[in-house]
Amino acid sequence: MGYDRDDILEQIEKNIPTKCERCGARLYFKGSGRYVCQRCHIDYYDDFGLIKKYIDENGSAPAVEISVETGVKLEVIDMLLEKGRLEMPGELKEAERCERCGALFPIGRYCKECIEDTSKGIMNIFKNEEAQRRKFAISKQARDKETKDKYEKDRMHYLNHIKDQW
Repeated sequence: MGYDRDDILEQIEKNIPTKCERCGARLYFKGSGRYVCQRCHIDYYDDFGLIKKYIDENGSAPAVEISVETGVKLEVIDMLLEKGRLEMPGELKEAERCERCGALFPIGRYCKECIEDTSKGIMNIFKNEEAQRRKFAISKQARDKETKDKYEKDRMHYLNHIKDQW
């Protein structure tokens, strides 16, 4: 999965709340990605806090699901895993991440669903290619016949009535 580390770090910093949306007061960091307004007592969360809150409420989940439910980009989740701020459950520590969708799976480069989708796509390409080949073959035969007919008409030949006059 390719992503620019600096862009992701910049996005993480950009998503840190600093002011209360209701009253505009400064937010205070309370730990684990949680910020609190001293006036309104409303909790705000940065990307890490959103992920932590989701996992606390729902238990461990695939990164793709967490990304969809929290709105935190998958690249940010990967960065937090790399930095050691998040950890995968024991059975998934040795897992690989699908290069297409980001799902975790035990071995390989692509998960089962992506492999199936890709194979269906390839089969459709071959079917379309075969149909195009047949269509081209038919049109080629028609073009060849047309060329042959034209060649027969334009071919040099003796004219019998002129030959008799000599």
